[in-house]
Amino acid sequence: MTDNRDTERNRRLGDILRRRMRIDPAQVKGMTFKIAETDEEKDAAFRLVHDVYVQKGYMDPDPSGRRVVLHHKFPGTTLFICRDSGGG
Repeated sequence: MTDNRDTERNRRLGDILRRRMRIDPAQVKGMTFKIAETDEEKDAAFRLVHDVYVQKGYMDPDPSGRRVVLHHKFPGTTLFICRDSGGG
């Protein structure tokens, strides 16, 4: 379960990401940026990247249905995700 400190931390990180990526807030209205904290969140991100890479022709389909590379295994790697929070 996420406590209030984690929620606030994720909100601040989302603000930082949007500024660094120069994302117009109007383009991401109703979206929540956060660190992937669960195996389910990470798996969903890897599956989404796989599907988009295959669709765009960047890679052939992998039997796992996931796009995972070596750096995802490094202890210091952080995976950021974006979700529709229903506010848009």
